[in-house]
Amino acid sequence: MIVWTNQPYSVYEQLMATGSFSCTPALSINLNDGFDDFARAYAWMIKQMKRRIGQPPAGVTTPVWAWHRMNFQHRRPDFRMDRDFDDQVCMEIEIDEAQILLSDFENWNFVLNDWYLAKVSNEDDWNR
Repeated sequence: MIVWTNQPYSVYEQLMATGSFSCTPALSINLNDGFDDFARAYAWMIKQMKRRIGQPPAGVTTPVWAWHRMNFQHRRPDFRMDRDFDDQVCMEIEIDEAQILLSDFENWNFVLNDWYLAKVSNEDDWNR
């Protein structure tokens, strides 16, 4: 499966030098901003990954976010308008489908913000 991840250039350099990289939680703004919401939601995602994929490789504690689809299309995302890093690069990665957990970006915000996610797909179902 082809996915894309948005990372600082130092991650690209590490990947070229060692052949691998993993998330370093201490460097994550979202995991170290003083708010527990993201850490709690991320812990939930990690639990889902362990349940569905299995235990991570030795030394890996935190997953790496990647994009499989954006705007309903499987193609390289254009991150030029949404920059997370001053020196950001978009890397294309091929990964075995058994080693990835796909999630819905919009619905992830419900987990992140501890909102109720109704199992309805239209207004009529919501009003029943």
